[in-house]
Amino acid sequence: AYVVLAGFALVHGLLFVISVGRAPLDPDQGIMQAFWDTLWLLMFVAPVITMRLISEEASSGTIQTLLTAPVTHAEVVLGKYVGVLTAMELVVVLMVLATAATVWLYGDQVPTALWGSLWLTCVEMTVVVAVALMFSTMTVPVLAATYTVGVVLAGNLASDILRLAVRMEEKG
Repeated sequence: AYVVLAGFALVHGLLFVISVGRAPLDPDQGIMQAFWDTLWLLMFVAPVITMRLISEEASSGTIQTLLTAPVTHAEVVLGKYVGVLTAMELVVVLMVLATAATVWLYGDQVPTALWGSLWLTCVEMTVVVAVALMFSTMTVPVLAATYTVGVVLAGNLASDILRLAVRMEEKG
């Protein structure tokens, strides 16, 4: 998990440098573009971190020890969910605060859309981690991550798919 988060931080930094360098006349636009690009990337990092939560313990046999503890199965799953969700939400909040601080240091006002996107991103992260954990209980890690990424893409592209369907029906 630490390697994935370190890789995410590296890619986030590269996206930031590239986006700001792409928009030298309006650095705020580059900073905000880097932020939106990173949010997309983060939605794919969550399934990679979550994919091994349950399935790896089941395949290695450590789930037996965990299930003999004086807690219910639901508490085990909920504890894993809250742990990953807390880590991912912390990453999102720190990323938003870093973006806001950068915009503020450039001397501009932080867009109000940034704060609205924080709340919506946290809600989306809650759903993504829940879906990833659900798939982690049903299948092997790679398939869990693949299924979760598919659900995330389908959910984010649903309105585009609907518009395409309407356009295709209008053409006949």
